[in-house]
Amino acid sequence: MRIQYLETSFETFIGILAAEPSYKPAEENLQVATLQALLASMKAHNNSVDISFKALKKVRTVRNTEFYTAKTGLVDVALAVKNYTKGAFSTKDERYKGIKGLKFARLAKDPNA
Repeated sequence: MRIQYLETSFETFIGILAAEPSYKPAEENLQVATLQALLASMKAHNNSVDISFKALKKVRTVRNTEFYTAKTGLVDVALAVKNYTKGAFSTKDERYKGIKGLKFARLAKDPNA
């Protein structure tokens, strides 16, 4: 992952600075301890994002299964109801008019991929 590469590069950079005895900046934000704290913060935040992303992906998979499973998913059931209502009643019937404007679409590709 690109972020991990940047973390590794930054960690290497801090290691080089720490190994150089003449590197003693007066600015606090450039001192090795401050840079190490920044790196630790970056790692913690990236880990938090990874955990959140995994949870989001799991929830999306459940949602997509409920919506797009063939024949039993929400989209296929809703389209079948619309077709049944259209065939069972006149297109001028209030029951059909009430649902004809609802849009449901199958996805071209697997949303869980």
